[in-house]
Amino acid sequence: MKVKVKILSSGVKEQIMDVCADETYEELLHSLHINPEIVIVFRSGVPVPLDEKLTCDDVDILRVVTGGNDSYGRKSITINSHKEFNIMETATKGTVDINE
Repeated sequence: MKVKVKILSSGVKEQIMDVCADETYEELLHSLHINPEIVIVFRSGVPVPLDEKLTCDDVDILRVVTGGNDSYGRKSITINSHKEFNIMETATKGTVDINE
C-alpha cells in the first residue's frame, strides 16, 4: 500500500512510501530512521498511537521535543511547533518544571 508521508522538522519533506498493510506507525518511523521519542505522528491531522496499524491516509510526522540542561543545570524540554499544527494549544499552555 502507498502512503504519503510528510516530515515536519526544520523544513518540510514529503514522500510517497510503499508499506506493508500490517505495518505500524512505529515501524514506519524506524524505516525512516526517526526516533519515535521526539515526534508526534498524525493521521489526517489527528495524533495516532505508534503501535496502531498504518492506513492509506496521509501521515504527518512532527518533530516536537528537544532537551538538555539549562544554564542552571536543570533538565529542560522544549515543545516545538509548526505552522500546520497548533501543538502549543494542544499539548501545553506554559512551561512544565520537570525538576520538581
